[in-house]
Amino acid sequence: MKKIALIIVMIILVCAALVVGFKLGGKDSESEEKLTATALSDFSGTWKQSNVGSSDMWQEAVIGDEEIEIFWISDGGDSKSLYWAGSFENPETEVSEYSWESINNTEKTDSALLASSAESKEFTYKNGYLQYEATAMGVTKTVKLEKVN
Repeated sequence: MKKIALIIVMIILVCAALVVGFKLGGKDSESEEKLTATALSDFSGTWKQSNVGSSDMWQEAVIGDEEIEIFWISDGGDSKSLYWAGSFENPETEVSEYSWESINNTEKTDSALLASSAESKEFTYKNGYLQYEATAMGVTKTVKLEKVN
């Protein structure tokens, strides 16, 4: 019973922080105008949200050869919840702009409380940023991620 109560409290805190972060909007570092071409291998790795409204909560993506996973990170990095697990399509050549439709891996997302239930999600890479739309509690925001490693 205590475990269920703890999970419910955690969900409420994460949702509240999401709404605050979405409404605050945060700083958008796209003004730096990163116009570099990205090689195929450069997509693999960790990407962190750059347009956050809170230093305590953000989204983070991990891209592998054929998969992208996105997590809600909260408590300053102490908590991690799956938001998206889906397909990743590698570009054939070096690119400065790229987009793909990711198909949801429901084997992973169906059991995750904070995961998107969408069948697919559109991702775009442009000016050094990976972006997509995320919705929480009826609020939709364009999330922009910058590669960290």
